[in-house]
Amino acid sequence: MSHYDGIGPRCPECGGPLVSFSTYQDRICNDCKQPQPWELKPGQQPLVTNNRDRRAK
Repeated sequence: MSHYDGIGPRCPECGGPLVSFSTYQDRICNDCKQPQPWELKPGQQPLVTNNRDRRAK
């Protein structure tokens, strides 16, 4: 079963759609309610952050 089918990421447990919470960097399955980790790619900046961490020093 594909974890991404063009509609959005799918739950690896049941195949249901995942609801993304960018503030918490977490996803929860809409069907089985199991939380799934939302891993960032190496070097990827967090989606929600304080802009002070990106300023030049």
